[in-house]
Parts: sequence; C-alpha cells; structure tokens
Amino acid sequence: MATFLENFKSTFAKSGITQAELSRRTRIPRSNIHDYLEGKYKPKQNRIELLAAALEVDPMWLAGGNIKKVNFEEIQNLYIDKKPLTKKEKTQVINYVRLIRLMEKN
Repeated sequence: MATFLENFKSTFAKSGITQAELSRRTRIPRSNIHDYLEGKYKPKQNRIELLAAALEVDPMWLAGGNIKKVNFEEIQNLYIDKKPLTKKEKTQVINYVRLIRLMEKN
C-alpha cells in the first residue's frame, strides 16, 4: 500500500506546478509543502483535503488509503444538463460518492 509521501510526490511531480503555485492554490505555506515533500511530517486531514483538491485527486488516496487512482480517460459520456462533465467535476462527483459511502458505514 502506498503512503501519503509516495502519493503526494508522484502526483505533485505529474502536476507540473511549482511549490509556490500549490501554496497559492491551497493557502498552505510553501515551507510546509516543502516539508511534506521531504517527508518531515504528514499534514493533518484538512490540509490533505486542500492538497487533494488542488491536485485533483481523491483525498483518501492521497492520504495513503487503499484506493485505486481514478483513470478519467475511462469515464466517458458523463453529461449533466446536456453538457459533458469537466475533469474537475468528475473528481468532485467521485469524491462525493465516496463520502456518502463512508458516512453510510458509520
């Protein structure tokens, strides 16, 4: 099972954005983002959620949960109001469903 550090490093590298840009998007200090990438410590859940939203990945997956990363290319023909869903909207839908399922378990 992957860890937060492994998932965060790989996703950040693939994103093509800088630490400064990720800091701007999340309002997490750049020094903290640097520390996360160095493995000095793991962020709290609220910051994992901010990072996941900015990087467009599932927060549970980013945290190191046993969740497969979603391949958006496999999701086709998803429309709402006769308009195709954007990548961001697809992420939000999937995350919402996972949240509902998690709440139903408790």
